[in-house]
Amino acid sequence: MRTAFISLVVVVSLASAAQADYYDPPQGWSSTPYFTHQQWEFSTADNPSGPEPGYVNPNDVPSALVSGDVLWVGDPTPYGLQTARRGLWVTGSFTEATTGTVTLEVPNVAAWPEKLVWLQLTYFLAGSLGAEYDSQLFTPGGEDIMVVVGSEMAVPVPGEAGWFYYEIMWHVMPQPDSETLQATINLPAGAVLALDEVAVDTICLPEPATLGLLATGGLALLPRRRRG
Repeated sequence: MRTAFISLVVVVSLASAAQADYYDPPQGWSSTPYFTHQQWEFSTADNPSGPEPGYVNPNDVPSALVSGDVLWVGDPTPYGLQTARRGLWVTGSFTEATTGTVTLEVPNVAAWPEKLVWLQLTYFLAGSLGAEYDSQLFTPGGEDIMVVVGSEMAVPVPGEAGWFYYEIMWHVMPQPDSETLQATINLPAGAVLALDEVAVDTICLPEPATLGLLATGGLALLPRRRRG
């Protein structure tokens, strides 16, 4: 494996970092019996790793695997990233292009006609001109998968320059036995990405939803907090 990075490229002065990010999850999901929640903070170099304690998934233990030109960094401050965040998976190099991928395995039970899956990443990104990002959801049984219109976005983390929340939601029909979520970044030389945290929420829909509503305002079905 190539050296993942030489330096975090730039020195950034940040406000005190918000720990255990869980930003703007779909509202109302956690109040149903069909909800799962799993979150990774990467506090150790374990790879693959299980979710943080307190996860909600009665079907089995979810897992996260980070691969590619990556390096786990417990304390990023010696590399020039001044932040209170700890436990980062980093990809980037001064001299060559790099790639990093996080693959999440979320166990499930195929009992209902439909499923919604929400993914959130918290990351630092610098020198991103020319970067290529891709996120996908795979299922084992050839289920129909679509991105919920309007769900994919990246917003700056308040008070933390260079940090972002990325989120996306998929609609799956019928509900599969499991979901594999994969997010990949391809960076040009001189760019760096540091992944700090990942969260995945899912909900089963015991009655068929109207796909037209999902396509045009599924977000009417899926209440969300107003961003301040």
